[in-house]
Amino acid sequence: MTGNWTPDFNDKVTTVYTFIPDNNQCVDALPVTMEVIVKPLSECIEYELFPKFFTPNGNGQNDTWQLNVLAESNQTGSYAMVYDRYGKEIITLTPSNNSWDGTYKGTPMPSNDYWFVMYYTDKSGNKVSKTGHFSLKR
Repeated sequence: MTGNWTPDFNDKVTTVYTFIPDNNQCVDALPVTMEVIVKPLSECIEYELFPKFFTPNGNGQNDTWQLNVLAESNQTGSYAMVYDRYGKEIITLTPSNNSWDGTYKGTPMPSNDYWFVMYYTDKSGNKVSKTGHFSLKR
């Protein structure tokens, strides 16, 4: 089905949009109205908000694995735990300490995949956990 949205779509503001189908497409085609609600980043905790890799080589780019979404959530009690591929806990990140420099007790960890579990409370007050993995590249 083809048609037009009014007003023009804008993903920066909460707006009510109406889709009006073009003529002669469907006998029962009616305009559809929907509300797109734009939320602050701190309410949109998704996997794509977690870095997929980091390179702690001292060049000032991607030197730490940062969970900015954890800091932005600013929730008391939210945290993330990082594990190596064997399940050994490497570090616990909090809103005030939300990055990892690629070391364990001062020793550089090898290039590898690492796993994390992030715990936080969603907008409805439910305790939620998100899991994922990322790569450390040296």
